[in-house]
Amino acid sequence: MTKILLAGILLAAILLIRMNMSLSIEKIEDYKTSCDSGNTIACKKLGLIYYAGRGVKQDDLKAVELYTKACNGGEATACSSLGFMYRNGIGVKRDNLKAIKFYTKACNAGNTPGCRILGIMYAKKENLIIEYN
Repeated sequence: MTKILLAGILLAAILLIRMNMSLSIEKIEDYKTSCDSGNTIACKKLGLIYYAGRGVKQDDLKAVELYTKACNGGEATACSSLGFMYRNGIGVKRDNLKAIKFYTKACNAGNTPGCRILGIMYAKKENLIIEYN
């Protein structure tokens, strides 16, 4: 009797996991369709999905592509995410000037984390720009 009960619980757990996975895949497909239609929020969320490898094969290049599309559409969080990718060389060649460009765009659009990191980069002189007066 105990073995039958445990087998039933195991089967129910497997079915629940499969249901969650299929919902995840379905949601990812919804994001892809929305992103392709110009929904910048969907592009940003899809970028995070690829960056984290949640329900898809982890792909930093795809994340950068999707964050770029979202950022170009005015999605401030995606701009901040691009700044992070460039500052840390994730999916792209490390480039502090591009990181500053994207953090500035994020900050100008009201993204507080983008402003904070931009301030840190300037305080640490990570911009690598030398101005001569």
